[in-house]
Formats: sequence, structure tokens, C-alpha cells
Amino acid sequence: MNQMETHYHHDQKLLEDYMTKKDIEMIQEINRNIEAFTDENVCRNIMKNFNNLKPGSSKKEIADFVKKMMNRLDSSVEKKTRIQIMEKCGINCAEVNKNFIKKFVDRRNKYSSINEFLESENKKPFKGTRLEKDGNIVYHFFTPRSYTTPMRCYCSLLGGLPDDESISSTYCHCSKALVKKLWETVLNKPVKVEFLGSVIAGAEECKFKIYL
Repeated sequence: MNQMETHYHHDQKLLEDYMTKKDIEMIQEINRNIEAFTDENVCRNIMKNFNNLKPGSSKKEIADFVKKMMNRLDSSVEKKTRIQIMEKCGINCAEVNKNFIKKFVDRRNKYSSINEFLESENKKPFKGTRLEKDGNIVYHFFTPRSYTTPMRCYCSLLGGLPDDESISSTYCHCSKALVKKLWETVLNKPVKVEFLGSVIAGAEECKFKIYL
């Protein structure tokens, strides 16, 4: 199991049923970033009822809290700032999952060109993800429903989100920042990444557009 899987999935029983210490730390990280970009009163309102969560809370309770937290963030903070908040969370997530990024880079380094690498990835895609190239653009798809254990989102905080519910796409700018770090490490240069949709916000797949 790679570092990303370890970070997101923990033990299968915990993923399905219970809040873990790692989940609490992840929400605390969001809290710190909200506080850094807003003020104490705004942060307190957005994080309302966080103290009701504890180890033993169900995954559904966690997902419900995160959904409401994102709704309050959207209604309290301008779009540019709330995107910055979640991107900062994604930078931290990329650091936590640096072994996952390293393995991706190691696979890239086996080939003399990015095109050869992408052809290889398409022939044998990493479980739960796929890549498509169109000129100087790569589309990076995440397909959590096709993973070994089908799910709505790879993030453990949303493992309990009911199938008939969605949450604000604001949350997915965390993943956008991780994808950006991944490709900047692979290409060894700054890249532009656009978030185009996600499963938790109602799409069939999570989709990111990377400008090579």
C-alpha cells in the first residue's frame, strides 16, 4: 500500500465506520488555514460544531460536518480566498503523500520522454486514475468508484458521504494543489492546473487539466 493509500484509507474498518486521530488532524489543518486567511470570528463560525466530533464518530457524521463546513466557508469568504485556503491544505497533503509523488516521478524517469511515459501509463494505468494527452495538455482523471474499494472520494473525511449527496467543489481545490505539486515535480517546472469537476460535487470522475 503506498503512502497516499495509507493516508487516505487507514484500516478498512476505520474508513467505513469511525473517525481516526488522522481525520481530526486533517480537520485541524483546515481550521488553521481558515484562521490564517480570515479572522477568529469567521473561523469560529465556519468550524462550528467541530468539537462535537471525536474518535468514534461515524464517517457519515464526519462527511456531514465537512459538507456543512464547506457551505459556511462558501457563504462567509470570497471565492479567491476560499480557494487559497483549500490549496494550502493541498500543499500540506502533498507533503504527507510525498512517497506517492516520488513513485509517480520514479515511473516517469524510466522513459526518455513524457509521451513515452504517458503511453505506458495508459497501457497500465494506476488503479483509480487515468491520464489523457491532447497536444500540450494532460487530463488527469481520478475514478474513486473504480478503486479496489469503491468510494466517493479518496479523502478519508468524505468516506461517509452518502451516494445521493454532494458537497461544494471548493473542497476539491485541495486535490488541485496536490495534482499541481505532483506534475511540477514530474516536469521539474511550474505548471498551470485547472479543476474541471469531481465525483463529490456530482461528476462521474474527478478531472484536472494540466498545461505541460
